[in-house]
Amino acid sequence: MTARRLRVLVVHTGLHLREVESYEIYETVAGLAAAAATEDVVLQATDGRHLYDARRGVDGELEYVRCGSVLDALRRRYDVAHVHMVLPQTHLLLAFLLRVRGVPVVLSPMSMLGDDFGGGSWFRHRRPALLRVKPHAVRLMGVLWRLLAAAFVVQSAEEARLAHLPRQQVALLPLPAPRTPLADAVLDVSRPAGGEEHGPLAFVSRLDTWRKGLDRLCAWLETHAEELPRPAAVLYAPEDGSPRPDVLPALVEQGLLRWDTTSRGADLVRELERARGVVLLSRWDGQPRVLREAALLGIPTMSTPASHFTEVVQALGSGVLVQDADDPHEVHRAFCELAGQPRDAAAARRLFHRDGVGRSLLLLLRHVAAKQPVDVDHYRAFTTVAGS
Repeated sequence: MTARRLRVLVVHTGLHLREVESYEIYETVAGLAAAAATEDVVLQATDGRHLYDARRGVDGELEYVRCGSVLDALRRRYDVAHVHMVLPQTHLLLAFLLRVRGVPVVLSPMSMLGDDFGGGSWFRHRRPALLRVKPHAVRLMGVLWRLLAAAFVVQSAEEARLAHLPRQQVALLPLPAPRTPLADAVLDVSRPAGGEEHGPLAFVSRLDTWRKGLDRLCAWLETHAEELPRPAAVLYAPEDGSPRPDVLPALVEQGLLRWDTTSRGADLVRELERARGVVLLSRWDGQPRVLREAALLGIPTMSTPASHFTEVVQALGSGVLVQDADDPHEVHRAFCELAGQPRDAAAARRLFHRDGVGRSLLLLLRHVAAKQPVDVDHYRAFTTVAGS
């Protein structure tokens, strides 16, 4: 007797087709589509408006073929649904309706949103009227999370802790390689990264000073100015008016820091190839793209537990986590350790490969559909399944 085909629904409400291609969700679904094609799985997706057949096209890229309305998705029978958490109010409603239909639901919160929403800070950014009901709303949403989801897919143990997720229902999976100009250029680089003996440290920041820890970087450069090369760091960030430390211009004038606002794509790859490491001293992050881009080049990374990069560092076997990034001496010790680490771009490309991501996620969905425990080492599954 042959086994019944597994029917999977992927939900990414709020990210419609023209937008989803710039997110890791595209790579995740593309990997799922590849796995579904080889493992006799029916894969469909809904963006909250329409229902699509999701499959690999003739060029190997993800192809959405419209086959109904969102109501059709609720009328059909699925063995399991994978919901990418972007809009809590919409996603929880869909998750509820799917569970009413008897479909197990796997929630995949976007990392920072998972922290903000699960921890309650999501309500701080809403209208004042919501603040009055915040404690009750947070408790209610937390109950709904636990009632509606058969499993949660997160990127790190730190994310699970901050989002108050039930440990027995959590599976840790890294995100696939992001679809960015840099990542596309990285994948075209066949030679390993060089890393000059006195090359600078490459640092990338696109957000505010405090959240990304740019003030921590400046404190390290100031404290150890006599021991560091010129430039010790390259800051890739637009001059967009975001708050910056007052000491930043002085560091640039001294030659300790070079501020690059123009390098993109292949030019940025060449800059990164010269670097001995990439550092992000974030206070709050969600497995940021810059660290994955660096890993794809084989460049060791230095970050904090708040970057949700701990499991990635362990899986790659390289990188340094700074526990107290407010201590410039600890940052310096970590950089000295980082500068001597080996490079292995192949390991990262296996870890972040879309097909490996898709097969590992499909393994989880099979477990949930069969009502089996979700305790699977997906970081090991990624590198094993993806091949080279």
